[in-house]
Amino acid sequence: MSTLIQFPIPHEYIAGYRFGHAELLLAAERLLVAGNEVALSPMAYKFLLGLCRARGALLTRNDAFDLL
Repeated sequence: MSTLIQFPIPHEYIAGYRFGHAELLLAAERLLVAGNEVALSPMAYKFLLGLCRARGALLTRNDAFDLL
C-alpha cells in the first residue's frame, strides 16, 4: 500500500524551514544560523515564518504587512 503525499505539504506537517545556513524551527519557535540561535522578536519570527510559507511567491508591500 502506498501513501499519497500532497504537494505542497500542508503547513501543519512541516517541522521547520532551511535556507542557506539558517533553520527556522517551528515547534521551538527558534532561528538557528550556522547552528547558533539568533534572538528574534515575536513579530520578526512571525514575519520570517510568513516569508517561508510564501516561498517562491512575489509579495506586494500589502502582502508583507498582512504577514504581521
